[in-house]
Formats: sequence, C-alpha cells, structure tokens
Amino acid sequence: MKQDVKKINRQFLFTLVMFILFIAFIVVIILVVDRYVKNTNYVYAILFALFGIIIYVVSIFKRKFYEITNISYLLKIRNKPGSALPMKHSRNMSSFQNHLKHKGFIKFRATQTHTIYYKTYKDNIKKIFRNYILEAVIILSSDTKDFYIDEVDEDIAKIQQDQINKKQRLEKMLITQIKPVSDMDTKTKEAIKEIVFVKTKVGIVSTVNIGLHYPSNQAILLYSDEFSPSLYYKYHINEIKDII
Repeated sequence: MKQDVKKINRQFLFTLVMFILFIAFIVVIILVVDRYVKNTNYVYAILFALFGIIIYVVSIFKRKFYEITNISYLLKIRNKPGSALPMKHSRNMSSFQNHLKHKGFIKFRATQTHTIYYKTYKDNIKKIFRNYILEAVIILSSDTKDFYIDEVDEDIAKIQQDQINKKQRLEKMLITQIKPVSDMDTKTKEAIKEIVFVKTKVGIVSTVNIGLHYPSNQAILLYSDEFSPSLYYKYHINEIKDII
C-alpha cells in the first residue's frame, strides 16, 4: 500500500512539473514572438496556433490530473477500510427485492445472469443547479464469474437513455453490485475490491461491489467510514447500509 501511495505521488509530481514546464515554454515562445516577429499577420497566426495547442495540451493534463486524483481516492479507501456489514434485509433474496421496491426502486430487467433495480431523483445534496441522481442495484447470479459484465453496462446505458428522453440530466450514478458468495477466497476478495469512484467536472460515478456471504450472515465490501472523497460517496455508502 505504501509503495502504491509513493507511486501515485511521484506520478502527480511528474505531471505537475511537466505542466509547469509547458507553461514556461509557452511564455518563452510568446516573448520571443513579441520581440523578434514584426509582421502583425505572422504574430496573429502564431498566437492563434499557440492558443489551439494550449487548449489541446491543457485538456490532456486535466484528464491526467483527474486520473491521478481518482486513483488516490481508491488508495485512501483501501487504506482505511470499514468492517463487514450485517445482512439485515438481504438474508432472503425475495424479501430483499421487496425491500428495494419499498425504498422506491423499480425493476428494470431480470435475466439469468442479473436483475437490475433503479431509481432516479433530484440531487438531494447539491443546493443549486440540481440535476438528477441515478441509483442502481444490480443483483448478480451466484454463477456469474465477475462483478462487471457487458449486459449490465448495456442495461445501464438504456436506463440513461430513457432518462435523457424524459429530459432528466443525470450527473451522478451510484451503482451497487451484489452477488451471493459461498467461499471468500483470495480471488473473490480481490473482485470485491474492484470498486470505482470517478469524480470529474461533469459528474460522479461510484460503483461498490458486495459479496453476500450467507454462512456468516455478512455483506463483504470495500468501503471507508474514515475517508470520503465526496459527499456523494458518503451518501452512497449510507444507502448501502440502509438496504443491506
């Protein structure tokens, strides 16, 4: 874990230094043009080209900074994990699905591999310019090997499109993937740890995987009560505690 933190810190410092050097290079170019280029048309052409380069390169650096920041979030969550949760409502799958309906979730689709419940509602955290939150619960079959499957991605995309057709702009997606597990071996534990938290200027996606371990009556998941990268992450975890 410490090595991972050091690695991400080095990546951040390297990216920051490269960004500063790029800005310094642009400043030097502008000074040289201002001093030595006398033709106004050439000056405008060079400045216009530099402006386009700046926009392109800054967008690359911005994506890189977002990537590094989001990885650091996951490392901090892993560094301060919470305990397993008691299975209050998910001990019986039929009762669990009824509980989801009681909490306002709508069944979107049920297949041999998964069942999807979802609900959308106005952002209850943001105070101004509020858009919509999509909250989805995916119940995976115990026979499904992985938590992430293409069919679920396709269904989520369909739900998103349905909301767009209803003129609902989704800025936040809180996705909870649940799968019954009988054996908590290393492979299963690592699969559960493959969570997602992506925070950008345009929105947030939070995905948490949960293994329902019936022998111990516990829900196994990677989360943190001590560290929260966002109020929406904290809200997502509290929602999970409520439904599980």
